[in-house]
Parts: sequence; structure tokens; C-alpha cells
Amino acid sequence: FGDRASDRLRELLPVGVAVRVETDPGQRSSRDRFDRLLGYVFREGDEISINQRLVAEGMARVFVFRDDPFSQTVEFRRSEDEARSNGLGLWGACGRSGQGPVAAPTSDRDCPADAPIKGNLPSAIYHSPGDENYEMTNPERCFADARAAEAEGFRPATR
Repeated sequence: FGDRASDRLRELLPVGVAVRVETDPGQRSSRDRFDRLLGYVFREGDEISINQRLVAEGMARVFVFRDDPFSQTVEFRRSEDEARSNGLGLWGACGRSGQGPVAAPTSDRDCPADAPIKGNLPSAIYHSPGDENYEMTNPERCFADARAAEAEGFRPATR
């Protein structure tokens, strides 16, 4: 889906458009391990970042590296959930509109039987059946298996 996302980004940010970049004060560094600048990109006058807009349109996915969620993780995950449930962008193209490795909780404490892994935001930690705190965990995301949770940027609970 990268080519379609790149095309959309070119539409949103044509050559010469004025932007501002804001780094995340909650991050340990403004650069990642490859020395890339980490930040939110805003067009002049916009209140929502291009980053979040791409997620909300289904043109990008939320990624949290290890245990270092960014300050807007919750808002970005909400935008992603909405795009997924509406089948926007990659979620519709990949046939994952509300289906697949990520599922909604069935109640405050439970996940569906086919997606028993409980994901917690904004910690990005997941709990598997049998984990010490599994029963008391309120899921915000549910996954079929640990691999699916990790693919979404979640990490296992410490044992």
C-alpha cells in the first residue's frame, strides 16, 4: 500500500507548501536509532498533523517502538481504529475492515474467543491467557496471537 500512501502524501504536501515540524516532548530523543528526525508535520494553519491525518485516512499504521509510546499514541490509535472499522485505505484494500489480527473487546474485561490476547493502551503491553494479570486486564485491543500483537507494536507483559 506504500505507493498509494506516498501519492496521498504528495497530494497533502506538494513541493513548496509551508510546514512546521514539532518534536514530541515525551520522547527521550528527537531522533531515532538511524538518526532520523521524529516529529509531527503540520501544514501551515492546520491543527491536525499530516501524520495523524494519514493514519485517519487508512494510509498509515500506528507504530510504537518497544516501550517508548509517543505522547499522541492514544489519539493515533483511535484514528487507526476508526479507519479500520470504516474500511478506509489499507484496511479496506487488505480486507481487514474490523477483522483480522486486531479485534474489538467483547466487554470491559473480555476479548472474543478467536482473539484472546488482551492489548492495553497507551502502555502497548499485551497479556496472554494464563498471565498473572490477565483476568484483571481491561483490553482495548484483542489479538489472535502474540505475533499479531507484536506486529501492531505491542510488547509482552513482564513475567
